[in-house]
Amino acid sequence: MTERPAPDRGWAWAGAGVFAAGVGALKVQQAERLQNQAYDLGIYANVLWNTAHGRPFWDSLKGINYLADHFSPGMAVLSPLLRLWPDAAVLGVAQSMALAFGIPAVHRLAWNKTRDRAAAAGFALLYALSPLVHEAARFDVHAVAFAVPLLLWAFVLRERASTGLLACAGTLQEDQWLCAAAAAWRLGRRRAAGVFLAAFALTLVAMRGLAGDFVPAHWSFYDPGAVLASVFSVNRPLGLLRLLIPLGGLPLLAGADALPLLVPLAYTWLGSNPHQGRLELQYGAPLIPFAFYAAISGWTRLKRRPSWAFAVLALASVVWLRPYSKPVPPEKAAAAAELLSRVPADAPVCASFNLVPRVALRRDLCLWVPGRPSGDYWLALDASPVGFGRGDLQSPAAVDALAAADPARVVCAGGGFLLLSPPRR
Repeated sequence: MTERPAPDRGWAWAGAGVFAAGVGALKVQQAERLQNQAYDLGIYANVLWNTAHGRPFWDSLKGINYLADHFSPGMAVLSPLLRLWPDAAVLGVAQSMALAFGIPAVHRLAWNKTRDRAAAAGFALLYALSPLVHEAARFDVHAVAFAVPLLLWAFVLRERASTGLLACAGTLQEDQWLCAAAAAWRLGRRRAAGVFLAAFALTLVAMRGLAGDFVPAHWSFYDPGAVLASVFSVNRPLGLLRLLIPLGGLPLLAGADALPLLVPLAYTWLGSNPHQGRLELQYGAPLIPFAFYAAISGWTRLKRRPSWAFAVLALASVVWLRPYSKPVPPEKAAAAAELLSRVPADAPVCASFNLVPRVALRRDLCLWVPGRPSGDYWLALDASPVGFGRGDLQSPAAVDALAAADPARVVCAGGGFLLLSPPRR
């Protein structure tokens, strides 16, 4: 089939601009409302800030080279952004822009396969409303989200630039080498698929060498006992519904074009974390390019292809969407702004789980854990976070006790926040 430019591609790019602006604004609002987390926006912001300041991939929170936790050297390209806009929120905006590039990719992929303007526009709309896309966009910032447009454009461009795009995706996180291999295999690049599998193996060896005594927390998700215990939970059926309902079950009709989808689905479902089973948060992101590739292929196998079906599926997608953040009372927002304005720029800070991203751009940073000594650090604490929270890392009683133990250290307090200066020696 001779390849022709996709009609209405200008509208697809305009839709990408609207998506990037809208989701980017929601990510900035989310950051301002302190509804990000130390894991993972706080880590990414700190690692990339350290990289931009001559300490490549140093994770101050865990005291390790981040590549031992997740092998993401490709993320270094984002580090200059934190010099231009020294705020962790810039990473959320960048992630929104990256995901937006998937809209014209899906539009063009659908046009190439169907030569149907309505189908091309319909699949682009389904991508823009996809629960998997918005889960990845909503929850902090993650390297796998930046791989989504690279894989989609690899499917679009095929012979011309696919290998380079897939290799770039592999550098974003260790598991993306598997996705790159699956895509290369489907595109007929058998040698490239073999190279990517070898790169995955070498990456695991490199991570082990960098880790030393450090054991990444996410490795516990693959404990055989925990995996077996999670097999019969409802999480995986719910994840399958999240994947298939917004796409009308079309991937099931795709035949061999659905096989690459099994690769990220299999390694995601090998984990015992409930969010992995339900394909929530960032865990569904690796499936996005393969799900749309298969869905478009499934559409071509239908005898009847009613355009109105895309409106129905769009409504089904909206049902799965969740808000990016929750409103914050004005007095709490004002107290948060005062606390953050009083934290010295270069001082060592130990912060509550949701405050870490807002103070992450510094060399010395730690996560506050109730009852654990904080040394000579400033303490920035939120006793009652709105939205995302960690019950094991919150203790209003412990915050009150710190303020009462040494009132001279209190720099500001109010709205559930407390800022303490380091202990006097």
